[in-house]
Amino acid sequence: MKNKYPTYFYNKIVNVFQTKYVNGESRGIGDYLRGCMSLIQLCEKNRKQCAFYINTPLNTFLKNHQEENIINQISNSIHIFEHHNWNYKSRNPLNITEYRDYNNYNMNFVNFCDTQKSHNNTIYIMNTGFPIRPINNNDRNIMKRFLEPKNELIDEINKILNEVGENSNTYEIIHIRTGDNYLVNKNNIEDNVLKYTNETIKKHIFSDKKYILLSDNEQLNKYLLEQNPFLKSINTLKHHSLHTNDTNLLKDLLIDFFIMSKSNRITSFSSYPHGSSFSKWCAEIYNIPYQCNRLFYDTNYSVDKLIYPMKYVLTDPCSEKPKPKFIPSPNQKIIQSQPVKNQPVKIQPVKSQPLKNQPVKNQLVKTQQPVNNQQIKKIEPNTLAPNRNLTNTELVQYINKYEDLKKAFGMNLRKAQDHWLNHGLKEGRTIN
Repeated sequence: MKNKYPTYFYNKIVNVFQTKYVNGESRGIGDYLRGCMSLIQLCEKNRKQCAFYINTPLNTFLKNHQEENIINQISNSIHIFEHHNWNYKSRNPLNITEYRDYNNYNMNFVNFCDTQKSHNNTIYIMNTGFPIRPINNNDRNIMKRFLEPKNELIDEINKILNEVGENSNTYEIIHIRTGDNYLVNKNNIEDNVLKYTNETIKKHIFSDKKYILLSDNEQLNKYLLEQNPFLKSINTLKHHSLHTNDTNLLKDLLIDFFIMSKSNRITSFSSYPHGSSFSKWCAEIYNIPYQCNRLFYDTNYSVDKLIYPMKYVLTDPCSEKPKPKFIPSPNQKIIQSQPVKNQPVKIQPVKSQPLKNQPVKNQLVKTQQPVNNQQIKKIEPNTLAPNRNLTNTELVQYINKYEDLKKAFGMNLRKAQDHWLNHGLKEGRTIN
């Protein structure tokens, strides 16, 4: 069967970061860096050259960035490779470290690249996939050369570290990703969210260690510094890399990234089930110990709809399920029932008396008639299913159990949650 798409010859693949593509908008800079790491390995496997290009003002701060005039001519024709190779079956999706060629990723990547128009034997794409094998030092060195900052930016970073009394590798990073509802939309954070975030972070910080706090929200940043005086912070502007071309905002984004790269450990907190790509791939590139913890702002995995009084207490990051704990909201009262005391039940003996004019001995006892099978009400499997939002692990089980769901929306946990609440319960579906 003839391929309906033309096949172009190419020997080089360039991963391009910009705001928009033919088939969608860009992801964040962290997703892009992950895709660059993936591209290094894919090109190695398929014997192609690879390169990277940032088509935003971020490139003005990188030492080894080289302008390509052709990018301006073809930027409107660049496609995103949308096939995903994130193994959602991982026991701990926030801290994935086991990388492999999952879900025929390489084969689909080659098929995609073969349909992209080449320019001087080079194709330009956007890839945000995961690596297909364990990351090695050669992968890291390639990325470090690409991300090497200019001397002016290095001087500014060192000046900031001196102001907070720190040097390279002497501090840990506390990185907080509250989500685009606060970062992009600039919504105020509710008081109960501030308190919950502080309580969660306190379980992971110690007063005898040195920390620099990097939060994507100024309001939260100020609150945490007031509650934890031993934390240090740097004065940079917070903004998402996709929603601005302001040079100063993008420079501050890189300052956060490179200060993170000079730490000896990164502990991240994210409102998203997939964690924070920004801190995750900084840690991977610079080989820094890393742990990501979930901030359960919403059991529907979206900070757009805060659900209270429910809050989740984070447990061991490798645990299957977080343990729910209910707290009342400011305008809500919870009436708790009184516990019932365990009291022994006294059984009074009953004296049997013979019926009048009937012999007691050799009395035939009439047994109860067997119950007809039709009288037994069948318990449907779904009556045992939880009539509530499912946890991350339960959603993965739900999708894996039904092939039609997997074909319909893959491993999209938010869509799985919506299907469960709106259709799954009514259809009698289960998660076990």
